[in-house]
Amino acid sequence: MNREKTVVYLVELAHTGFGLSLNTIPLGIGVVGGYSKHIFGKSIELRFFRRFEDLKDAILETAPHVVGFGYYSWNDHLTLAAAKFVRSVSPDTLIVFGGANISSEGLQEEDKICPPFPIHNELGNMDAGGQDLALLKNNPDIDIAVHGDGETTFANILEKWLGCADRIKVKSQPIDGCSAYVNETHLRGEKARPVSNLDLIPSPYLMGLFSEFFDRFQLIPQIETVRGCPYQCAFCTIGGNRNKLRKHSFERVKEEILFLKDHSPNKILRIADSNWGIFKSDIRVAEFIREIRDKHGYPSSLRVYYTEKGPLENLKQMAKILKDLLPLNMSFQTLTPGVLENIKRKNLPLPKVREMVRFAKAHQIAVSTELISGLPGESYQSFREVVAKVIDLDFDSIYIGPLYLIKGSELYPETVREHNGFKTMYSLIGKDVTVVEAERVFEADEVVVESKAMSREDFWKLHRLRFFIFLIYGAAFLKEIVMHCKNYGITALDIFDEVFFSSNGYPFLEDITSTYMTSVQSKYHNSVGDLGSAIDQSMEEQGNVDRFSINRQLFQNLGRALSTEGKPFFVSEISRAASTIHGQTDHLESRDKFHDALAALKDIAEEIIISPLEESEPIVIRESRYDLVEWASDGYRRPLSEYKLVHKKPFALCMRNAEEHRDLLHRARDWEEQEKYVFYFTTMVSSNMRRIIRYP
Repeated sequence: MNREKTVVYLVELAHTGFGLSLNTIPLGIGVVGGYSKHIFGKSIELRFFRRFEDLKDAILETAPHVVGFGYYSWNDHLTLAAAKFVRSVSPDTLIVFGGANISSEGLQEEDKICPPFPIHNELGNMDAGGQDLALLKNNPDIDIAVHGDGETTFANILEKWLGCADRIKVKSQPIDGCSAYVNETHLRGEKARPVSNLDLIPSPYLMGLFSEFFDRFQLIPQIETVRGCPYQCAFCTIGGNRNKLRKHSFERVKEEILFLKDHSPNKILRIADSNWGIFKSDIRVAEFIREIRDKHGYPSSLRVYYTEKGPLENLKQMAKILKDLLPLNMSFQTLTPGVLENIKRKNLPLPKVREMVRFAKAHQIAVSTELISGLPGESYQSFREVVAKVIDLDFDSIYIGPLYLIKGSELYPETVREHNGFKTMYSLIGKDVTVVEAERVFEADEVVVESKAMSREDFWKLHRLRFFIFLIYGAAFLKEIVMHCKNYGITALDIFDEVFFSSNGYPFLEDITSTYMTSVQSKYHNSVGDLGSAIDQSMEEQGNVDRFSINRQLFQNLGRALSTEGKPFFVSEISRAASTIHGQTDHLESRDKFHDALAALKDIAEEIIISPLEESEPIVIRESRYDLVEWASDGYRRPLSEYKLVHKKPFALCMRNAEEHRDLLHRARDWEEQEKYVFYFTTMVSSNMRRIIRYP
């Protein structure tokens, strides 16, 4: 490092105790650094960090003048510990915090300089400004908190530093977009003006700022085409009325994608927008991705969040263009009217949802959604009804997660918890553990396990339901069997109740579910301290924290069911449960038709499911006494018996994206089985975990 320059470290840490906990490029610090470099040029020298160990080595060699930390729920304690270390080694370094754990607004404009008392809104909740103040008061290692977009704000900080090169002087003066706690006073500058034209922010990729990350890690690159979210979901921290939408030009986006095609070792591409498709110009980006995918095989697949209530024609065109790379996702979180009101969310009206699903099916596009259990006002029974409605809407993938309370969200403050009767427990996030200066640091999810509408017993029942839905519908693994049963009045929830509450005749499903549930129940702790003690004990006894990861257990047991060895037992027991339920009905005249069709579907179900760990043929040709393609094209609305043929007819079971399978299997070829399952189910898009039925 050249000490004549201002040395700036930009840090967005991932945990490293058991492998890198995040698999994406830290775009946020990249754009902040790129903008600062654009403004100050050779007067500053930048370095970027993803691992604490690398940051420590660099600081011991060259103490930076300024360190900017990206501060989020998934690196909360690690970032605080790292800041403490920086301060201990380099007392004069200016330490800046920004990111989603810092409010975008902070204090109100009239409260720029105020005495140190908690700030409350009209409901009596400590608002975001008060939480920022508490952070600064309780963590004196932090000099400055950045609110909202970081590019111009961090440049404001560097401008002050270049003027005096003194930590105390910089933090003691109001800086636009920032707040600090100095001499028992909360100090804040004017609200910073965000960059309205995102093209004014140079690309960190094109500037070569991430070259070290490309050389050392195979992280998924992410790009931003549109910034902002106009929605206000209470469980989230991204949106809000003040978060105006701004976008990059097509030429800028095109240039970045072409660069990544040639330089990124990871062939997956993530679009970091919160509402991709909200602008018509997004269609042009989708067309360009399709073009280079067809010519060069890049990207192998996409990760995006489609806009939830944006122009439907945009979404239709984009989904049609990109259909083998990802599903058309329409997130619901819930369909219960009162619960939607409680979380300030408005979903797409159901007639529009049905329109989108019909469009997707007509073009062989998979449709997915996400649901959150435990939202305020949501009971076990109402959530079951939500799951049933989503299946009835003919979705292909349902992802269910519990409600987490996130700093900065409207559900986080204490009075909101009291109003909803929230009781919480803590679980380790993944394997997020890192040793910082001989102290074990970890991250915890705070999970709502009880509310006025949901008992603690219901919370565990929802975990069991979540596991079952993953098994049969996480990627529509048994969709044909589920839809066949639906035509005879048998729902997926009926099968769930039969398997888990009515009979002991399903040993394979009982074994994997009991294994999962026993494991899950041991992973929740009453306090962060209790969780930490359990982690310490596990480290002493086993040397790892494998048993703490809920998703690890979920994916391991899901993998058991979907593996080549497990599929026959899994499919057989679900089919037997369906037969048992039908036998309890009065529809004796339909018995033969039901069982004949079920037997035909059972025969192909194992081949529809793509085993996670094995190489698979892209296309498998089979034949059937039923016109399965026509049945699927009609939306499974009529009994399969009405599609019976005089002679058997060939059909094809096709992978949507064989290249993605080959890529993931190659990258995980030398890993342990459990690590392969975790990698597969966290990396593969749901629409590519099963085959689709087509004519040859």
